[in-house]
Amino acid sequence: FVLTGPDAGLEAAQESARDLGLRVKRLAVAGAFHSPAMAAAVEPFREYLDAIEFRPPSEPVISCVSAQPFESDPRELLAAALTHPVRWTDVMHRLHEEGARRFLDVGPGRVLAGLVRRTLDDVETETAREAEVAHA
Repeated sequence: FVLTGPDAGLEAAQESARDLGLRVKRLAVAGAFHSPAMAAAVEPFREYLDAIEFRPPSEPVISCVSAQPFESDPRELLAAALTHPVRWTDVMHRLHEEGARRFLDVGPGRVLAGLVRRTLDDVETETAREAEVAHA
């Protein structure tokens, strides 16, 4: 689970989770993405998206909001992603159903690669750095 909110509330939740014996990790992020705290960014982002020409993808692209492939116009779900939780497990299972067995983590570390391996059994993961070294 990922929680977002004011620091005081997060610290209280962190303490409660630890009291229950749960592992807690504070994520170093620049904002409360995928939460209602991003509501003020939705309209400007939507205006930005409206200026982009979208074409149908050649492969299914899965929305983190619905865990379903984007339909012909992805703007609504892309804007909704700012304020809605990421359905990580559902998305990973959908990607697996679509045939994905190899995942590349392009983040700054290995967090997403680890989450993929904890969510799916028969997959291979690699970080962008590992791919860069292997293909240099």
